[in-house]
Amino acid sequence: MTATLQRRGKYTLFQTPRQNRILVLGDDMWFAWVGGQQGEILVRSDQDHEREHTIQEGEFYLVDFNDDPSFTDMPHLFLELPAFQQGPTSAFVDDTVRVVVEDSGTWLPPAARPDRGRGLQLMRALMSSVEVEPGPHGTRVTMEKRLLVEEPDTPVTAGR
Repeated sequence: MTATLQRRGKYTLFQTPRQNRILVLGDDMWFAWVGGQQGEILVRSDQDHEREHTIQEGEFYLVDFNDDPSFTDMPHLFLELPAFQQGPTSAFVDDTVRVVVEDSGTWLPPAARPDRGRGLQLMRALMSSVEVEPGPHGTRVTMEKRLLVEEPDTPVTAGR
């Protein structure tokens, strides 16, 4: 399959005060990032959107696949996502396990959507404490789990 690069440039994905996500390709192509029953799609949009905060920025690529009839007249969008700055680290101190995950992404608070945002719920259900620290250059999540060692109520004796 051969492909032709149709367009390349910078993109910005931002969130509006109404929790909508808007993707801007270059300066002239605006899309609403919409979730539906079959997944997420991009819908052409106008430029009349108030920006609450930027979610991520990077390079985009619009590509045409020439040899496959199922892809005819459908350019495909590829976004270059920011790379992880550092992978997860863990430590065991006394009776507590601490896991720290850092990335270069922008923190996006849990949305009021039934199909998204289960990560924090799971972390909080399984861990003793969860701390999310958003910052200008990435997000750090620190999770701790205290391991309880139960002492037996009665002494254990060998034999019968």
